[in-house]
Amino acid sequence: MGFVAGVAVVVLGGLLSGLFTAPIKLVRGWQFENIWFVYSIYGMVLLPWILVSFSVPGFADIYSAVSTKTLVLTILFGFLWGCGSVMFGLGTAIVGNSLGFSLILGMTSAIGAALPLVALHPDEAGSKVGIFTWIGLVIVGGGLYCLAHSGSLKEEEIRERSLLGSQRAINEDSEKKGSFKFGLVICALSGIFSPMLNIALSFGSDIGDTAKDQGVSDLNSNNTIWALAVVGGFVANSVYCCYLLFKNKTWACYGQDTLGVRLRNTLLGVLMGVLWFGGNTLYGIGVSLIGDLGTVIGWPMFLSAMIVAANVFAIATGEWRGISRTPVLWTVAGLFLQIVAVVVISIGSI
Repeated sequence: MGFVAGVAVVVLGGLLSGLFTAPIKLVRGWQFENIWFVYSIYGMVLLPWILVSFSVPGFADIYSAVSTKTLVLTILFGFLWGCGSVMFGLGTAIVGNSLGFSLILGMTSAIGAALPLVALHPDEAGSKVGIFTWIGLVIVGGGLYCLAHSGSLKEEEIRERSLLGSQRAINEDSEKKGSFKFGLVICALSGIFSPMLNIALSFGSDIGDTAKDQGVSDLNSNNTIWALAVVGGFVANSVYCCYLLFKNKTWACYGQDTLGVRLRNTLLGVLMGVLWFGGNTLYGIGVSLIGDLGTVIGWPMFLSAMIVAANVFAIATGEWRGISRTPVLWTVAGLFLQIVAVVVISIGSI
């Protein structure tokens, strides 16, 4: 029962996290760095530490009882995840939400599950659980290919519609292709760094174990790890956002428009933080319910749910409106494989 509940909570967390960039579509008058900075403050600092304060009494004593090495590694992996998070925002802005999500989360799923399995549970790599996890990751990769191919077909259709045959249009199309390739590189780099958040949760397990030893419930123990890890991520995100705010002189955007518009944009940034951190908190609870291999089994499930949520939302909001049937079918196939991957990994643990 605990395993089934854990899987359900992990999937729910993935669905929430997969929607965290959705509010960006409703922002008016702000640039990327404006909304991302607000989201970072709430999602990576305020909400995590508010949650720790209420759910883990005496959390400072827990940190003081853990080795400095563990604390530093947790923050460091969080910082590396933050670098991937910055690239995530840039990559999805260039190649599109659905394709960006699929590329980045596909790599993140594979790396984030494989590293803890090999490094922390090598004896399980060839067990039933390990074998089904590897198979599930291969299926995730197949789904990733389908989604990436559908995104490429979609981009090609959009370019063909925009070209009018003039030399200027041809030059603009060439620039877009170059920008698209650059976006793919950014997405790949994000896919390498983004799994570091799960690595932080895995290698910071001593913090959670110490919390349990001091009477913190299993469901809340991982909150102590999240708070440290995402603070490291906030450093990377805030530095980059501030760089853009100064470079583009977009600090002024916070004071423009009416009070109602500014408040609306701020609340959208807060909503992004709630969706993202709320989803990750549920993931932490879910992996606790799954057991020792929670971060190995739960991670690809979590990411697959994110991919499904992001693509369904993109289709529902018209991102694929006017696109021919073939790319849509590739997308459906990719989403189907993500769901199959969750089922396969679950079967391996029964």
